[in-house]
Formats: sequence, structure tokens, C-alpha cells
Amino acid sequence: MVKKAVILNLFQNPAFDSSAGFTLIELLVVVLIIGILASVAVPKYMLAVRKTKATAALAFLEKLSDAQSVYFLANGEYPPDIESLDITPPVVKPYSFSLEDGGFTVRAHPNNQGGVPILYAYGAYTWPHYGHLINQRYCIGGTPEAAAVCRALGGRQDATYSYRFYLPSAQK
Repeated sequence: MVKKAVILNLFQNPAFDSSAGFTLIELLVVVLIIGILASVAVPKYMLAVRKTKATAALAFLEKLSDAQSVYFLANGEYPPDIESLDITPPVVKPYSFSLEDGGFTVRAHPNNQGGVPILYAYGAYTWPHYGHLINQRYCIGGTPEAAAVCRALGGRQDATYSYRFYLPSAQK
């Protein structure tokens, strides 16, 4: 009997007033607001991360393109591989770099990463069949996420190929 009276007194104590806590509805509203904010912020954050990786790869492509031009001026031909350029590729995850089309094309391609575009840079000097691409930079956005990164890099969408975006040329 004593225990029952003590328990009843606890609930009548102002320190255990039920209006001092949060109701379930209030907690659910707070969780809902946090969920809405997260659903807006996370995609923007992921776009910023992909853009940062693509920007770092594009910066290295510019260095490769400059080294490619110096090699062409010194040797009269484009380099056969990156090692010929005496430049060390940085570790820019998820990208790896290569020279294609007889050294005229510098390519940064993602290593199995979704949402990251393929980046190209072309030589600054004439090359058979690629005259229209001299000193051109572009971004291939094969997925909607990659296309968003290309747009964020300042890419202008090609009228013929909707997945290709021309990037602003480097100042030479």
C-alpha cells in the first residue's frame, strides 16, 4: 500500500509534469523537417564532390595539353604516351589519364564511377581529320549526373550530340 501512494505522489510531483517533455507528434515533425533538408542537401553535396573531382582532372588535362604542345613544337609530332611528356599524373580519383589518336587527344576517363563525366582535350596544332577540334575541350555526360557535372563546369551543350558539352578553352 505504501508503494502505491509513493507512485501516485511521483506523478503529482511538478518535476514529473507531463507537459515538460516533447510529444510524439513534435518529434515526428522535427524528424520530417530534418529528412526534407537532407533530401535537398545531399544531392547538391554529391554534385559538388563530382564537380571537384572533374575540375581537378580538367586542371591536369590542361597541364597535359600544355606538355603535349611543347612536345609537338620540339619534336614535330605528338607524343606516343604520357611518359614521353615527362609529367607525372596525380592521383585524381576516380580518373585515369591517357593519350589517344597518336597523342593528339588527351583523355581523362573515370574508373567505374557513376555520375562522373569523361573529359577530353585536343592538341593546339593541326592534325589530320581533327582540324575542327584543335585546342578544344569537351565533357561527355553519359548519365544525367555526369551531364549535370558538365553543366556545372561551364559546358555548353552540343546541338547534335546531347551528351557532349563544350568546355571553355584554356587561355593560351
